[in-house]
Amino acid sequence: MSSKNQLRHVLLQQRRSLDAHFISSVSNSICHELLALKPVIDAQSIFAYWPFKGEVDIRPLFDLLPQI
Repeated sequence: MSSKNQLRHVLLQQRRSLDAHFISSVSNSICHELLALKPVIDAQSIFAYWPFKGEVDIRPLFDLLPQI
């Protein structure tokens, strides 16, 4: 296994070990921080992803974007 693959594996294991409440809290904070950024406010379109395996969930951002 290459060092890049090893690092991916370690980081994935660490992310999977995070508490769901912690991930939700951090995700919420990130969404609100993003809403305060001028490039986000001024954007005509924004690329997004669907979270999996414990990734940050920015889906709530899209409920909030039409309000700005």
